[in-house]
Amino acid sequence: MSEAAEARRARPGRLAQSPWLWGLLGLAVSAVLMWLAMRNINFDVFFSTLEHADAAEMALAALLVAAPWAVLGLRWRVVARRMGPPGALRMASLVFLGAAVNNSLPGRLGDVARAVCLARDTRRSAAEALGTMVVDRIADIIFFTACLGLTYTVFPHQRWLVWVAAASVVAVVAMIAIVAAVVAYARRPHASRHRWGAVVTRALGRLSDGLTSLRSPRDVALVVLFTALAWGALSLGNLFGVRALGIHLSLVQAVFLTTVISLGTALPSLPGFVGTYHWVASTVLQGFGVPPTQAFAAAVVLHALGFLLTTLIGAPIMLREGITGSGLRSRARSVAAPGASALAAPQDPRGDADDGHPRVDVPDGDRPCAQHGVVADPEPRQDH
Repeated sequence: MSEAAEARRARPGRLAQSPWLWGLLGLAVSAVLMWLAMRNINFDVFFSTLEHADAAEMALAALLVAAPWAVLGLRWRVVARRMGPPGALRMASLVFLGAAVNNSLPGRLGDVARAVCLARDTRRSAAEALGTMVVDRIADIIFFTACLGLTYTVFPHQRWLVWVAAASVVAVVAMIAIVAAVVAYARRPHASRHRWGAVVTRALGRLSDGLTSLRSPRDVALVVLFTALAWGALSLGNLFGVRALGIHLSLVQAVFLTTVISLGTALPSLPGFVGTYHWVASTVLQGFGVPPTQAFAAAVVLHALGFLLTTLIGAPIMLREGITGSGLRSRARSVAAPGASALAAPQDPRGDADDGHPRVDVPDGDRPCAQHGVVADPEPRQDH
């Protein structure tokens, strides 16, 4: 097969190439779900509910809603340990950056932004960094699926939960199967006669390194601990957020609410999960007996807390790093395309490290991941 034909086969589909199509799909879903969430709202009661919110409980909720992102930075540092990640503060800042990207740009490119920055900070391949993001997401899905199984009995209307639970289980099984397939293929003795096959094998090898980053019981235990701490704090934040509006939930109900919101916002939507978040949250609260108007007010407050806090913290980091939507889409395509230089780990002139991968020691702290945007290949920068 000619190189031109291979390039055509490797080219993403038309839908994947056009952010406008994804944006229109998200707009349609968000508009429909927002209408469903607002159709029975009494706006006089809505504004009255917001006006009488308890300021102290709202402040506590804000603190608890912001805390999980810092904890997730600690978890990601454990997952990426083999890459020689930067310090905890830098990793937490990249988690906030990813949230700000998801809040402001279409396509949910926050994980791509985090992976690109980690690859540049560590001078390792973008594919390996992306593999650590997959591990991060698998940990979340497994945790929320377990929480759903433990708390679903508190919800009186459980019929539609069967579909949510089934989708979650299918997602977990599918992701684990894909990870196993990638690792198995990358680790098999393979010496392709064709350059395209060799590049794919090398790329999958880099991705496999990220996917198999957790190799010690201690690291697995830390990931479980940080996952529980992060989402437990968010559940408490949601608990105090709705309590500030006069809605009293039990802790188990708050965990259930957080779980269903986290799983439900996987639906396509506008940036910031507008519409999907509001419909899922208000639907769950109405299932607990909260009137529609108060339920929608609580959904607005909880969404605003998460959206505003992560955007206020992450947006300056995003601007400092020079993150743009076009640059991230270009990077995502380059990581997905066979032969892309983003998959190749930059070479350390001092040779290979003990784990068989080139690396250089990078001091902890804040370091811009993209001096001139994120489109350029992740080549090592020269120290001055």
